[in-house]
Amino acid sequence: MALLAIQTQGAVLTAQRGALVVRIEGQRVRRIPPHEVDEVHLYGDVELNAAARNLLLRSGIEVILLSARGMYLGRLVPSLGGQAVRRQAQYRWLGEEATALAFARAIVVAKLTGQRRVLKEVEDRPTQVQDALVALRRLRTQAGEASDIEVIRGVEGMAARLYYAGYAATLRHPELTMNGRSRRPPRDEVNACLSFCYMLMLRRVESAIRRSGLDVYLGALHGTSRGAPALALDLVEELRPVVDRMVRTLVNRRQLSPGDFESPRGMLYLGAEDEDDAGPGVHLAATGREVVLRALGAEWRRRVADPWGQGRVELTEALYRHAMRVSELFAGERTSYQPLELR
Repeated sequence: MALLAIQTQGAVLTAQRGALVVRIEGQRVRRIPPHEVDEVHLYGDVELNAAARNLLLRSGIEVILLSARGMYLGRLVPSLGGQAVRRQAQYRWLGEEATALAFARAIVVAKLTGQRRVLKEVEDRPTQVQDALVALRRLRTQAGEASDIEVIRGVEGMAARLYYAGYAATLRHPELTMNGRSRRPPRDEVNACLSFCYMLMLRRVESAIRRSGLDVYLGALHGTSRGAPALALDLVEELRPVVDRMVRTLVNRRQLSPGDFESPRGMLYLGAEDEDDAGPGVHLAATGREVVLRALGAEWRRRVADPWGQGRVELTEALYRHAMRVSELFAGERTSYQPLELR
């Protein structure tokens, strides 16, 4: 299964004889059977006609709509049927302070464990990396012992600042560097990559949650006041190291260059993680997105150990199985939350 991403402005996605067809200036440039596609991304001025829309919905394929610069706008989602019972269980479970607290605690501990793993992979570690490893170990203990959700959020925020300081020191490209984490907007090329990939990973997690029958807008670690997909934001936290590792590889292998980014004067960049302000920033150009999407597609197809069974499954399937286990937790069929830890 593959991601179909169309960036050429003016392109049309249609359907013919049961297959998806991409046309540019009236000419067919690609024909793809729907069983070979698991998600479609349309960037900017790309038309989705009725024939393609109907085929995608019948095939259970989601369509992600983005601006020409890669800002998330919305999605087209196939019908998933009745989900009331699972959502009622979710509301009850997350409405209990003790269970919601344990859920948030486990998520942050798993996230910090994954971040330490990303930093520990580096040989000849600079001082910033060593300092971050020591601090993250201490903060992980604090998160695991926290008895208040605000304390957990504070620990997570402190850990993020220290982690990204160490992460920046693991980058080896002379022209692509970062000075801490910046999101509103991304102030450098590495942060632009991270924000774009975090957004796409978040949408994959959101899709898995919807398929499992849960409400993406009610979580534990993230609040619900801003209308953000709180449960998806919760579950994506422990998956961020997957993106961090991939972006570092692209940068250090020089698969990306400054020419793969744009920062037009006066351009407004709306962040990818439910941010409410904007400003001049850096974003991936079409060439950069092509490199990143290819790498991210390979990550989604990567086979990982199934934490709840034997053998290996693709990452996208692991995400769905994880969401189903969370649904079982909310329904009282499991006693504790088991994070999705990917190596």
